[in-house]
Amino acid sequence: MRLIRKKLKSERGASLILALLFMLICLMVGSSILMAAMANAGKIRSNQREQQAYMVLSSALKLVADDLTSAPYRAEFTYEQKKQTVLNGVEVTTHTFTCKAKTNGVNTPGEFPCELGEIFKNSLNVFFARNMMLRDNRVGTYTTQNVFMSDLTNLEKEDDATSFPLTDYEKGSFTVQSDKDELKDFEVTIEWKLEENYTLYLTATITDVPAEYKDAASGPSIYENYVMKAELTPAAGKTIPDVGKTSSTGEPTIEINNSLKYDEYAEKSKASEPEKLYSTPLQWEIGWITGNNEEKP
Repeated sequence: MRLIRKKLKSERGASLILALLFMLICLMVGSSILMAAMANAGKIRSNQREQQAYMVLSSALKLVADDLTSAPYRAEFTYEQKKQTVLNGVEVTTHTFTCKAKTNGVNTPGEFPCELGEIFKNSLNVFFARNMMLRDNRVGTYTTQNVFMSDLTNLEKEDDATSFPLTDYEKGSFTVQSDKDELKDFEVTIEWKLEENYTLYLTATITDVPAEYKDAASGPSIYENYVMKAELTPAAGKTIPDVGKTSSTGEPTIEINNSLKYDEYAEKSKASEPEKLYSTPLQWEIGWITGNNEEKP
């Protein structure tokens, strides 16, 4: 210790250089610690924003998914029965089903009693009408047992339903806000895409953030780049109270080639106050929900 004190008090050049070198080492160590602390602080802020983005999107996406899975969809159709005698005195009964849908989406028929039902109902009606026509594969003739039609303006006279495009009905978007108070100032856009088997895909992104985050250097980019997705699939063979049972594939359909059902349809259609006829229900279930870089289960 005496030697060190002596060196520090020494006025010789070598001791002065040693002291300066010691100070330089201390400064370098101090600056490294400061830089590491700043980097860690940046990572913490980034992680906080990413966690917040996750909370915003997961809350909004769960809100939408819970609403869409809370109620069944049923397509509406009409039924007409005609009997006629053809060659050799053979009597043929024609069962004509008209799937109810409207291209303009106004007063859309069918039933989907959830908050977001009106957004999806017309697209579901169009998919249902087209799928039933394709499934029967005998559109445009009145000499067969079952005939499917549609009152869609540009579909009712088509002999080949495959030529009818679904591009205007298979996807769309809407905005929603989280149901949590601390996240309600974030605006989330939900983009949706409907597959022909009625599987629904949802993609959620943050499209507007509160003012206090817009000036942050790294804030908006993290929010804008974070994405969450969800898949809703039709529940197969599920019994829904007061509505009935879903089909074996979960897709909405009409029970055909069943004489008892034909009689039931005819009775309801010819009543003084005709009852509405509905397809088997479509009930969505949540298949999966994933965030950034997360693998689908």
